[in-house]
Amino acid sequence: ENKMNVTSQGLYVGGIAGYSEISTFENVKNSGTISGKTDVAGILGCSASVDINKASNSGTVSGTNDTVGGIVAEVVKKKSDASNISECVNEGSVSVTGTAVDKQYVGGIAGKLMDADAVFTLCANKGAVSGTKYSVAGVIAHSQGSDITKCYNSGIVTASNYVAGIITYAGLNTVTISDCMNTGKINGGASALSAGILQKHSLYWCCRST
Repeated sequence: ENKMNVTSQGLYVGGIAGYSEISTFENVKNSGTISGKTDVAGILGCSASVDINKASNSGTVSGTNDTVGGIVAEVVKKKSDASNISECVNEGSVSVTGTAVDKQYVGGIAGKLMDADAVFTLCANKGAVSGTKYSVAGVIAHSQGSDITKCYNSGIVTASNYVAGIITYAGLNTVTISDCMNTGKINGGASALSAGILQKHSLYWCCRST
């Protein structure tokens, strides 16, 4: 468990690790305050084909630029190995505080997901998630393909546009969302595109927002 505060002016900042590839993180915890510029997260800044199981974050996580997550900031694929993130919980606040970048990719669990074969299962966000501009979500801000199953958000989600309880944007590859629920309040700007589950694209079923 990391209880120390971690501060950086650069990339790949995490409470447990800044960057890791083809590895496994299990039963790891962070309660320290984590701050940086880009790819900032409570557990792992950038993961390349990494399995993250039963990880938890209760510390405040913030970035000044973009791509911030309560558990992992950015998920990419290394060769043919897909990422698996399961039974992870974020309870800390997650935010981007700067205004230099429009698409900020702030997620309660993950900020930006570039691994089209990634699987997210039984993950929950309970912390407030916020950005000053676009693309902020309770679970995953931006995804280029994945399966998201039985994930939950109860945190307040705030942004000026593209804001959602589960995921804001699903890209060119299929993103399947099933048995997910949002109970958190969604705060968008006056002309914001906002949604309880999904803001744009994808397939989903048996999901609920209250």
